[in-house]
Amino acid sequence: MSFGIRNVEAEKRPQVFAEAHRVLRESPESQLAIMEFAEPREGVMGILARAFVRYLVPAIGFVGSGDAAAYQHLQKSIGSFPSPDDFQALLAGPDPAQTYHFEITKRRALLFGVVQIYIGRPVPIGLSAEAA
Repeated sequence: MSFGIRNVEAEKRPQVFAEAHRVLRESPESQLAIMEFAEPREGVMGILARAFVRYLVPAIGFVGSGDAAAYQHLQKSIGSFPSPDDFQALLAGPDPAQTYHFEITKRRALLFGVVQIYIGRPVPIGLSAEAA
């Protein structure tokens, strides 16, 4: 999934992960990959990334489409999305209802942390990642 989970309501994300887990657990080679925007919250890159998304993206959107307001959703959705560590923990689970559990096998930051890639494999419910 690329740049889509951010647009799923926060309380419904576990349902998306549970469905992915249900579909993927059939094969031991299965993997889930999610690529999503993140907002660097510290340092110079955090300042630059926030300025880019807050000011330049709507301006570019206005030039391209005539509707800068439509591009403000991007800034708001990135700003309200969990930090990379928090999202990784949510994705890994297990969730309280025990409907999914992923072992995160890789996380990679791109573009100075503005884009994150999470890769995980489904773990049978009730097992730790080490036991699977």
